[in-house]
Amino acid sequence: MDPVHAWLVDGRAPRRVQIINAVGLEGNRVIAEWRADGERRAQQLSEEHVVVPVRTRAEADSAEVAGILAGAGLITIHAQSSENLIRTIRGTALWSAVLAALRDGASVCASGVAAMALGGVVPDVRPQDRLLGLGLVPGLALLPDVDGLGSSIPHAVLAPLAEADEDVTVVGLDADTALVGSGPADDGRWEFRALGRGSAWVIAPERRRRVLAPLRLAVRA
Repeated sequence: MDPVHAWLVDGRAPRRVQIINAVGLEGNRVIAEWRADGERRAQQLSEEHVVVPVRTRAEADSAEVAGILAGAGLITIHAQSSENLIRTIRGTALWSAVLAALRDGASVCASGVAAMALGGVVPDVRPQDRLLGLGLVPGLALLPDVDGLGSSIPHAVLAPLAEADEDVTVVGLDADTALVGSGPADDGRWEFRALGRGSAWVIAPERRRRVLAPLRLAVRA
């Protein structure tokens, strides 16, 4: 088991709920692929595995669908696009159930564009194209696989990301690396650190710096 997954399930109920937001012609194929991956991981750990496909806001606002999350130890969120995920689940019964599960001790995780959607804003170098995120971590804007951009992408291209909002910390993650949060502390904030193969980087206007001490951020659950 990889260290990120081991951290996610440690001490939690053996019930995995997989939320999959997929639409369009490829939606069924995408759902099937993510479902198969979730089932494989759940079988390895003898976990109960439940899949919640969410294509529309009506589905996400169903009390029946939201009730499936009760008792989950791990909730994973998958999506084809940040924008569609945000538009589909923001303010719905499903999203309220995700937050309730987190308060009850479940792990909530996402990768790629789904992870980008969990922050306060979805980073984009074009200010007119920035999206408000789901706001689970309102002071965070996450950019995954930043090492994949390579040295050919100068920091000057990434710097505008950090100028979107002075109250938002822009964090780039290397591939096969997660930003994991533990908390809350006495002041209500959570501590976030990198876990996995690579590093996390704070992208500031003047330069990027490796995250060594934990980032202390609010979580709105």
